[in-house]
Amino acid sequence: MPKSLRVNIFIEVIAGAVFGLTIAALLNRVIDFFFLCVFAGAFASGVLVSVLEFRNRKKGLISDSDRSLVKIISVLVVSLTTVVTFAILAILPLNVDRSFSVWALNEMELIGKPQLRDDLILESAKFFSPNSGEISRRIDEQIRLRNIEIQDGMLQLSARGKLQVEIHRVLRHIFGLKMNYTRSR
Repeated sequence: MPKSLRVNIFIEVIAGAVFGLTIAALLNRVIDFFFLCVFAGAFASGVLVSVLEFRNRKKGLISDSDRSLVKIISVLVVSLTTVVTFAILAILPLNVDRSFSVWALNEMELIGKPQLRDDLILESAKFFSPNSGEISRRIDEQIRLRNIEIQDGMLQLSARGKLQVEIHRVLRHIFGLKMNYTRSR
């Protein structure tokens, strides 16, 4: 594979990932449902790279002499871009959005001076209290994801939610995670 083609593929993957990340970030400001935005961003990155690959064939950067190789390269480039975008979106923003550790480090930096462990624990209880809105936000998200259903004004696990619980418990056992979030009866 010529060096110019390798450079072009690298640029396409980067451009596609940046485009997908941008789409996800902008879309989340409108619909406030990041889980859906992750998929939309990954899909958008794949679409952009597909268009770029098509353009490269039209410009003659990719020879049509071996059509099957061209198709394989195009599929691999689109797939790589989509996976890279999805991985970045699924790891970085979700970690920041859901991590107590991120909150605690940020809180300590905002306070700007050493503090007692008990003081940080008390401050976290304020932030994660029902009044902060964080708990309601998570419940609303689970309703949108259809893991929780509302019936007669009551919240209950859907079949999908029950499956999620079982998957989380299996993952806890496989990876030796703490039981705090995945206790069993």
